[in-house]
Amino acid sequence: PSNIGRGFLIYGLCIVYLGPIFSKLIGKQISLRTATIASFIICIAGFAIFSLNQGIVTLIAAILFLGLSDSIGLVAQNSYFLTINKSIQKIPGFAISIFSIIKKFGQMLGPVLFSFAITVGVGKGIGIITAVFSVLVIVYLFITSKKLIKEVSKMLFKFNKSGIEQTK
Repeated sequence: PSNIGRGFLIYGLCIVYLGPIFSKLIGKQISLRTATIASFIICIAGFAIFSLNQGIVTLIAAILFLGLSDSIGLVAQNSYFLTINKSIQKIPGFAISIFSIIKKFGQMLGPVLFSFAITVGVGKGIGIITAVFSVLVIVYLFITSKKLIKEVSKMLFKFNKSGIEQTK
């Protein structure tokens, strides 16, 4: 139990001390998309380290990686999501509600995935989660390409003088 508390402490220290540093850089010197992708890659590295060796040292390293990832990612993901599509922002509260649904779904899915990891075996289960997360990051890279965003926006919404109407 004391090691669990130490893990939370290390993670919290990363958020408290590194978060403000990265929040000043993100958006000004580092693009939101780049910061989000960097956050994902750091998170994958943390999971990969722990899946290869389940010792206390690698656990601490994984916690540090996850803390660093969230220090970068929390600021970048919130800001990036709200700026990816200007047409969605014209519908009041739509972007925020979609983002909230995604976060709540993630909060529900996390314990289920890690329960699966424990059932399969910690190393193997975390390895599977790492592999799936890596594939999802590649899908994210594909989806967030600017050309694709423009094409999807044109398919979903048509613009006219009175605002946005959803196409059928």
